[in-house]
Amino acid sequence: MAITKNPKNVNEYAYAAKLYYDDIVEIISILKELNPSEIEISSDNFVFDNVEDLLAFDKKHISALEITSHNPYVYIGFEPNSIRLFSTEDRHEVVGAIHKIKLFLKTKRPFFAFHIHWTGAEIPFMLLYGTLSVIIAFLLYLYLTYPYLSVPYSVLFGLGAYGLAVTYHHLVYRKNYSSIFLLKKSEQNSFFARNKDQIMLLLFGSLVGGIVTMAITFLTGK
Repeated sequence: MAITKNPKNVNEYAYAAKLYYDDIVEIISILKELNPSEIEISSDNFVFDNVEDLLAFDKKHISALEITSHNPYVYIGFEPNSIRLFSTEDRHEVVGAIHKIKLFLKTKRPFFAFHIHWTGAEIPFMLLYGTLSVIIAFLLYLYLTYPYLSVPYSVLFGLGAYGLAVTYHHLVYRKNYSSIFLLKKSEQNSFFARNKDQIMLLLFGSLVGGIVTMAITFLTGK
């Protein structure tokens, strides 16, 4: 009489992460310790024959990536709000590899999400934050009783509210998206070169908010 164990699926999740090509190589090296028959790498509708092909990809920044090994079957998928680690086997070495990858991804959790490129989906959020900031600044202007303090205090308060809203947007909303750079970490540019578009948009929004607030104050004639 033989006793066999029915395999159970392993289904783990990790937080979104900021990764470079070197990190993808490290993840694949952990999978190779399981001696799989094949490892597949894909992003959206593109399939890569090997990890080196990622460096030749036209896009240097992606948020969707799938890494799949066969025999044993291990799936690592970068989803919008998390990273899924799944396997159809619960052997000790497979569970250990998944746990090792999960711990590795934990070290890549970004504290701040300014590294994530802005998209067209950000525009409504920025317009909403700017509008709310102007309204808040105008209400403060109406509340203040000293004319020589009303304008500067209202403008500064409006800009501060806009800055806090954008910070919240990055820390809570955009931080949930993984950011994968298909270049070696040693090849990354400086902070300002990587984030010039975000910085310019932030400054532009602050400038527009300040101008609108000042225009409202002068039109009201207070």
